[in-house]
Amino acid sequence: MAKRQRSDTVITRPHNGFPFHGISFLKLSGKLLVALGVQEEENIGIFSQNKPECLFTDFAAFANRAVTIPLYATSSPAQAQYIINDAQIRILFVGEQFQYDAAFS
Repeated sequence: MAKRQRSDTVITRPHNGFPFHGISFLKLSGKLLVALGVQEEENIGIFSQNKPECLFTDFAAFANRAVTIPLYATSSPAQAQYIINDAQIRILFVGEQFQYDAAFS
């Protein structure tokens, strides 16, 4: 049996009956961020409550040498705008409609 590379390890599995497929770190490792043109040491924002997608975004950023800037899920529009502008965030991942509305109000 061939030795598995670390990047081929499945990092998620179905849990409590949720029907999603396992995702390997290699598949996740920032293809999206590369497609979006994220450069090394570029700041990307995560404006969400805690959920697996936040970790996936972190892993993808780490793989691409980008920097994740977290925003509290309950941040007000003024707080979100300040952080986004101050950190020069070009790409922002949001978790729910409230965060989207706060970020783009």
